[in-house]
Amino acid sequence: MRKRSKGSLYILLFLIVLGISVGYAVLTSNLKINGNSKVSSANWDIHWENVQINENSVPTSDENKARITDVARTEVEYSVVLSEPGDFYEFTVDAKNDGTIDAMIDDDGIVNGIYTDSTYETKLTTIPKTLNYTVTYADGNKIEENHLLEKSKKETYKVRVEYNEDINPSDLNENDQTFYFKFSVRYVQADNSKINRKIAPFTLKSGVDGETLGDELCLETECFYVVSDNSSEKVLLSKYNLNVGVNKDTSKTIGIQDPSTVGKVGVEAHSDAFAIVTNTESGVDGYWVGDNYSLLDKYNTYGESVSFVTTNLIHYEKDSDGTQVYPYVYDENSNLYSYVEDYVIRLKSLGAKKISGRLLKTEEAIGILGCGDYNKSHGSTCPTTGSTGFVSSTSYWLGNATNPSALSMVHFSGYFGMCTLNDTNSFGIRPVIVIKK
Repeated sequence: MRKRSKGSLYILLFLIVLGISVGYAVLTSNLKINGNSKVSSANWDIHWENVQINENSVPTSDENKARITDVARTEVEYSVVLSEPGDFYEFTVDAKNDGTIDAMIDDDGIVNGIYTDSTYETKLTTIPKTLNYTVTYADGNKIEENHLLEKSKKETYKVRVEYNEDINPSDLNENDQTFYFKFSVRYVQADNSKINRKIAPFTLKSGVDGETLGDELCLETECFYVVSDNSSEKVLLSKYNLNVGVNKDTSKTIGIQDPSTVGKVGVEAHSDAFAIVTNTESGVDGYWVGDNYSLLDKYNTYGESVSFVTTNLIHYEKDSDGTQVYPYVYDENSNLYSYVEDYVIRLKSLGAKKISGRLLKTEEAIGILGCGDYNKSHGSTCPTTGSTGFVSSTSYWLGNATNPSALSMVHFSGYFGMCTLNDTNSFGIRPVIVIKK
């Protein structure tokens, strides 16, 4: 039941200002090269556009609704009266970079406050109990300094002011109250050494742009390396093994990454068995195995029959040409599945969206991260230094089977090979996080 107000809240003027500064270069200089070539002049154009008012907002007149009010399209204003607890006014507006230069929010470039006068000189130090007031990105993430706004891209801001519905009757005022709000954000030319790129909502800790192989992204204490990035998804490899499994360290936080797993194997890597041992002909085969050691159709993505053959070791091969395959068998049947799923839930609680978890694939290790194909041999190697040296920083399982009883794995020494599926004392869990776009 809504409580009646003693007095209305008059939001006489809300001003949302977009500051644009030249920053670190003269952006309109013409650069010419002798001959017939010419470098076109840079264009600096950042502005507000596309004001969209929440249809459930309290009604207001056309002259008072949220609107862009200047020719340069750098100011948005609105005036509104909130008469009862629960009344609110909310809108979104896009900051659009129509220029040819990447921009970012400047150091100390954000001003946000509630004032008691129209000249914005007397700022309140606390938000009144009668008000809920926020300015965020449209997805609810915080607006922060050094956040990138790439050329030809936009960032949607959301503004909401609300008469607090849960206010105590004793906090209501007998008289109407008037407040003045001002939010301003100043954009400058992007400085790659400062850019704070937010990716769903991971932050670039080191690297180029948050999209390049080996870039390091973090979500609070949890950090990841970029494995791949395309139009549909971003694939990240956890920086460390999780502190989970039969060999977890109960003196530390359970369920998150543990930096002490670097350079470790076995118990210190928080190792656990990959799979449930199934009762097939051999008695020690994985859940991906059918009768006569055949690969179950569920795990066969190769378009033809895949079987086991015997060379130095038992391996999978395609029947037609003997090409070795590494079936990806990690799913809910794995002992490790719940650890990864619980970790995804934890990341979502920190604000990550559109994410899923799995283990690294052999084709990613070989085709992207520089590991050698151990193809019928007893092992190969992965890089231990350079841009993809992170692949060998811990010892962990991959999601691909190499035979009925073994899975691919990486050892911190750089060794890349296989291990029996029921080994609880060798390899840990290093999740891959996939962000859908």
